[in-house]
Amino acid sequence: MTRDSSFYLLVALVATAVLPLCPAFVVHMSSGTAVTSHRTSEDYRRSLVVVGLNGAQQRTIIFKPPKGLRVGDVNRASSVGSGIGGKGQNVCVALRTLAEGGGVADDGAQGDVDVTLAHFAGGKSGESVCENLSAMGVKLITSATEAEMRLCTSLVDERFGETTEIIEPWSAEITDEEQQVLLADCKSTFGEVPCIHGVAVMGSNPVGVGKDALVDIMGAITKSAGFKGAETRVLVDSVVGFQALVDTGHISLLKVNAEEVVSLAESGREGDGEGEGGGGVSVWMEDKLAMAAAELFVRHEGRLPWIAVTNGGLPSYLFSREFLGEDGSLSSFWRVTPAPVDAVNPIGAGDAVAAATLYEWTRGEELPEAFRRALSVGGATCTSRNPVCNSYFSIEEARGLLPDVRLEQIRRK
Repeated sequence: MTRDSSFYLLVALVATAVLPLCPAFVVHMSSGTAVTSHRTSEDYRRSLVVVGLNGAQQRTIIFKPPKGLRVGDVNRASSVGSGIGGKGQNVCVALRTLAEGGGVADDGAQGDVDVTLAHFAGGKSGESVCENLSAMGVKLITSATEAEMRLCTSLVDERFGETTEIIEPWSAEITDEEQQVLLADCKSTFGEVPCIHGVAVMGSNPVGVGKDALVDIMGAITKSAGFKGAETRVLVDSVVGFQALVDTGHISLLKVNAEEVVSLAESGREGDGEGEGGGGVSVWMEDKLAMAAAELFVRHEGRLPWIAVTNGGLPSYLFSREFLGEDGSLSSFWRVTPAPVDAVNPIGAGDAVAAATLYEWTRGEELPEAFRRALSVGGATCTSRNPVCNSYFSIEEARGLLPDVRLEQIRRK
């Protein structure tokens, strides 16, 4: 046996031992090269974990033309729906929709995906949200609270495609005991998962829950046997305790909107997005977003490899630390122009983009292409009139929009 053949035999033996623990990663040997990649066939289950502590019951009230919604007047709604709300919960709905449809690309690959949500829920509203999520196939790690889960109400004026969002508070603070119950259940549950392929850390915290809560739950995930280091994609769409989350060293992608990325850059090292949100300058300006991303890359010294920035119907951007120059500026980045849509309700679209990015990325797509596909999902969400959840969308609609979502790599001298 030659030295080379001995090496590849060793690789095969290691792969045989490792693959049962994390079956989504497979070793290919082609042309004398060992390459690790993600499978995209049906012969494994992907496990995706969502941390969404600040859930909500969602009410959507539709006001149709010609009167629509008029401030300071009596308004008669044409329809009312009630269902699932909250950023993490929206992500779960979008992930289940993607899993059932086989992803954005119409390639026939039906991914078998487990989606697990860690959250708080209390009262009748909490029961309703949990029932709806369970019916969609989401596995729940729930800490039952004495406080009634908050209510979010979307007032949709179909004359102009405008939505006004009203966010109510929880009825009381989440107690320390309820927080400890959730953390203990997370440690127990994640300890039994053989491989965690992706994690989404979403949104804000309920009243009474400190900034360290997300970091504590992240610790339960990253210390579990199923967490595979850099192979487990961790998407963060939150500015709560941002510095502490970065300090874990496990963030793969920060996904925020334009105002948030500028606020994070302006707020200083210890800040959690409390800057001026652009200082009066239009935050969608490409140069300003690139400067904000570069500032975060420099500040966090290699612990933040990717930043994705969405901005409604305007172009979105993907920044990589790989293109950070010695002068602290970015020499290249990706611009993603969304397909034009007649938006009905944009609430939840950003959460759907986060979900689709994580879904496609853990499925094996390169991140720029995964983000492009995710923008088609965001567009499809904006056109949905689903009364149960703002982040629901038609997979056929997303596929129809995909050819018109343009991905460009911008290079600067």
